[in-house]
Amino acid sequence: MHFYIVHGYQASPDSHWFPWLEGQLTAEDHTVHTIALPEPNAPKLDEWVEAIRRDIGRPDADTCIITHSLGGIAALHYLTALEGEWDLPGLFIVSGFVEKLRVIPELDEFIGQAHVDVPGIKPHIAHSEVFVSTNDILVDPDLTQQLADALSATPITIHDAGHFLESDGYTEFPQLEERLTQWLRGL
Repeated sequence: MHFYIVHGYQASPDSHWFPWLEGQLTAEDHTVHTIALPEPNAPKLDEWVEAIRRDIGRPDADTCIITHSLGGIAALHYLTALEGEWDLPGLFIVSGFVEKLRVIPELDEFIGQAHVDVPGIKPHIAHSEVFVSTNDILVDPDLTQQLADALSATPITIHDAGHFLESDGYTEFPQLEERLTQWLRGL
């Protein structure tokens, strides 16, 4: 499987649990690429989507996308814009959302520009899971749950995980690795 990790706002491929997960999946003979999104402290939707498009191209039977926070809305916008036939075997979203965030108004323009057509992309996604933290102060857990519901994704609720950041203790993410392993076994 070829895994693509899409980081979020103020992050990089070296942040949080991304290097750990990359190491875990690589050890299982998977190919993993954490996409370095431009200007993570002042993100522009078109630049992020272009970086995702350039790295992933068109998803195929060997593609899984893993996103965190703002990277989720960028990836969903990228998938919405894809034309023609495509299939995505796996989509795993951590603290995802598609609505503006009360506590980070500086992202309003980015979020407002994003076009996410959930009914249009749902038939192309074979399996999706959304991770929700009960005490996420950056992305309201209700917004993440709404996204899970819209995608008909399996919601994975983790108590008191914050925003799944390094500062929340997330330099490793065994719950995500376990869910990925279970999903791969079922393929």
